[in-house]
Amino acid sequence: MKPDTLNKVKKLIASADPDELYELMDAIVSRRTVLRIERDRNAQMNLKRGDRVRFVNIRPKYMEKVQGVVTGIPTSVSPRKFSVEIIMPADPRAIRRFGKTVRCPGSCLEKVQS
Repeated sequence: MKPDTLNKVKKLIASADPDELYELMDAIVSRRTVLRIERDRNAQMNLKRGDRVRFVNIRPKYMEKVQGVVTGIPTSVSPRKFSVEIIMPADPRAIRRFGKTVRCPGSCLEKVQS
């Protein structure tokens, strides 16, 4: 976002009444939802078994940037979830909590160039 645009948005927020703030919040939530759906679709179209991936936009935060290999793709039983086998070294908390394989939506995965 351009600094000028950001300053305009800040001024708009500062002068908005509460009802307008709720409308702005709704617009932001809607935009984030659209972006997540787009990331999901891109992942489903572009990821396949054996691809190396990195976790992004995920909680717990210690999973951010942990790498893995896609071992399962979405099916009719679980239409949005990918199975990813964690590659070492990973935070030990991740292995303790999730085991070696994690199931997550495609919006939480980013393909890593080999």
